[in-house]
This record gives sequence, C-alpha cells and structure tokens, in this order.
Amino acid sequence: MSEVKRCENCGNEQIQILNYKGDYLCGICGRDTERLHEIEHDAEVRVKAIDEFAERLQEKVESFKTEINGFKADVLTLDYFVEFVCEIAEQLKGGAE
Repeated sequence: MSEVKRCENCGNEQIQILNYKGDYLCGICGRDTERLHEIEHDAEVRVKAIDEFAERLQEKVESFKTEINGFKADVLTLDYFVEFVCEIAEQLKGGAE
C-alpha cells in the first residue's frame, strides 16, 4: 500500500499515521480512516446477519407451507408475512450496502 502523504478529506499534510496499513488521523478535520474502516466492516456484518435472518425465516415458512398443503388462506398469509419480514430487513439495513 502506498503511504498517504496528506489527508484525503482536507489536504492537511501533517497527519498522524496510525498503523502499518496506512490508516491515519488528521488533526485538522478529524478524519480517522481506521475508525471509518471499522464502521464499514460493522455495517457489512449487520447486513449479512439481517440477510441470513430473512433467509432462514423464509426457509422455515416454506417447510411449514408443505405441512399445511390444504390450507390456501394460511399459505397466502405466510407469503405476505415473508414479504413483510423482507421489507423490514431492507429497512434495517438502511442503505448500508
């Protein structure tokens, strides 16, 4: 990785290098690239957990639907429930992708 010589945000040339990866802290604008990377990682983990939750719920509902094969009203209700949960999952992610 090439060494950063100045802040990408404000152009300050007197930045404090935080680690061997080239993360830095700017004394003028406060940009902390190490913390920014942590926030991005946390958001990715959150999105993955929400997706896994929605997928597992959908699988459970699908297996339940096969058990109640003769009850069309219940199946429709379950479909709407899955759609509703997926909408909630998207809202929880809130543009984190």
